[in-house]
Amino acid sequence: MNPKVLEEIAEEQLQRAKGSPDRDSRLEVALLLMDRAIKIEPKDHGHLCFRGIIQYCRKDFVSAVSDLSAAIELDPKCDQSYDYRGRAYYELKQYEKTIEDTTRAIQLGTKDHNTFNFRGLAHHFPGRDSEAVQDFSAALEVEPNNAVLYYNRGSSNELLKKGEEAIADFTRAIELNPKNYKPYYRRGLLLLQAGKEKEAMEDFTEVASFKLEEQEGISIRNDALGFLGRWDEAISEQKRIAEMQPNSVVAWNNLGYYLKMAGKYNDAIQALTTAINLDPGDISPYSHRGDCFRLQRNPEKAKADYYRAIQLFLGKEHKEVSDYKPAIRSEEGLRRMGLWNSHPIEQEALKKGIIPEMQLAVWFRYETK
Repeated sequence: MNPKVLEEIAEEQLQRAKGSPDRDSRLEVALLLMDRAIKIEPKDHGHLCFRGIIQYCRKDFVSAVSDLSAAIELDPKCDQSYDYRGRAYYELKQYEKTIEDTTRAIQLGTKDHNTFNFRGLAHHFPGRDSEAVQDFSAALEVEPNNAVLYYNRGSSNELLKKGEEAIADFTRAIELNPKNYKPYYRRGLLLLQAGKEKEAMEDFTEVASFKLEEQEGISIRNDALGFLGRWDEAISEQKRIAEMQPNSVVAWNNLGYYLKMAGKYNDAIQALTTAINLDPGDISPYSHRGDCFRLQRNPEKAKADYYRAIQLFLGKEHKEVSDYKPAIRSEEGLRRMGLWNSHPIEQEALKKGIIPEMQLAVWFRYETK
């Protein structure tokens, strides 16, 4: 069969895969078709580029990079190859390469708002939020009614300590898509920090009304319940999750956190110990269990858990936001015990823009005792 016809059929399968219940099988068919096309015409950059896009859609990002790199070698002026390779690098957390490729795609003429969005995200995660805001704004010029872009820009404005701008962005994201719980939660945190407790609680109440199934959503909903003082509801929901996912470190860690916040320290220690037994290298349960021991006036065990959390943090080569939070919590716990005079991890996180100062202030106000 003619390779161009094979590519046309593959493209049709790719289009039909979007939002389809048989998405994976359609992508597999598209991939097989492009394999045949490339076997016939191995030096056609268009075939390699399109197969790379299919691999990206299949979430095989390493194969996507390989195909798109081969396409670029054959045609170094193809903006689409750079664009999708940049997106694949982003998913592989290679943010500098994302910036390099998306910049090249923009120079070559791409006008896709997603290209600016990915470059903005690649700037955002290493803490270059001024550049991120510029990219999200550029994306909004192309796609002015995109709620995700407003949410992303709000996240960067928050890190830049531009609370009013962030609130405005989250508000616009809500107006465009009121069914997304995340901007309500982030706006609620900012309103709380600004002293607008009534408005913040309205946002947390809205988050609590969502029926969420994925772990991240449940965690945010339960945090909102906590701000509302409804810890028993959060505990009940998280117990259900832990029973459904008995081998999930996140499920047991979150249950321990909610029990800690409700003052049920023995139950919290039991849940957190389960999390630690499942993964002794996870930082978060040590920091929460350290809090429980400290609040039970068991300084030796508290100190051991806090130091273990910090030791694990310092030993990580690539640190995520989820690593900084428990390490900062452990620093704070040791400070409250009179064993820690400085906050080097917190200062690093603030300097790099990893965690907003406003978020830390709200977090410690409600979480620590």
